[in-house]
Amino acid sequence: MAAYVAKYATKFSEALGLPQRPLTDDDNVDDLEAPEHVKRLVWACVVLGGKEELEGLRLRQHAHGLGFGGHFLTKSRAYSTTMGELRRVRREYQRRQLAGDQGVVLDAWGRPESEGLVEVKASWGYAGWGYLSHGEAWMALTAAARARERRRLGREELMSVAA
Repeated sequence: MAAYVAKYATKFSEALGLPQRPLTDDDNVDDLEAPEHVKRLVWACVVLGGKEELEGLRLRQHAHGLGFGGHFLTKSRAYSTTMGELRRVRREYQRRQLAGDQGVVLDAWGRPESEGLVEVKASWGYAGWGYLSHGEAWMALTAAARARERRRLGREELMSVAA
């Protein structure tokens, strides 16, 4: 799940050819490696951000994100809903779908399911890196070497067939 979230958290402006950092006064919008349309949108943010009446929007500071300075997945109560509220609504919807006309959701063992059955932990922790033993490391290195050898043999076979 972390990889899925990270994919979309970092995808926005780099896919458009924009830098991952705010533009400085030295940066030339025309020098960006982005499509012309995207460059025009960045330029509009720079120009509009210089207007005194729009200063509070911080468009110039967020021109590298086309003026968007928020989190890609907003959790602001002022503009959206909370993640907890979304989880609650999804859980209730699923319970209604499962219950149908009977009104009681049963767990995998046929017992009535209670609301507090699932504990939600909202924390991330470092689990570690590397292998747990020398044996695991040896197995991984052996598998990688075997895969490299298969690719090499496959390329050689392909070259001999093509010749």
